[in-house]
Amino acid sequence: MPNKNYVNGRAFEYRVKKYMEKQGFYVMRSASSKGPFDLLAINQYVVYGIQCKANGKVSQKELEEIRKAIRGRPIIGVIASRPMHFEFVKVNE
Repeated sequence: MPNKNYVNGRAFEYRVKKYMEKQGFYVMRSASSKGPFDLLAINQYVVYGIQCKANGKVSQKELEEIRKAIRGRPIIGVIASRPMHFEFVKVNE
């Protein structure tokens, strides 16, 4: 049986996915989330790489992985936390 943190995190990812779809985005979920993003949200204007954090805590290592993934690419890094709060990731901080 999956642990409680995993279950809560996955449920939050699906809530963010549904929210972004309602905003008109095509959203892909990264199962097992081994990369820097849990979700990629795409519309005709923008691509968001979204890291979902139900508890709002992002480690420095995770932040650096996101920055590395978006550097020089047309992707906007976003941290999603409860309650549906979105924070953009700056490349050079």
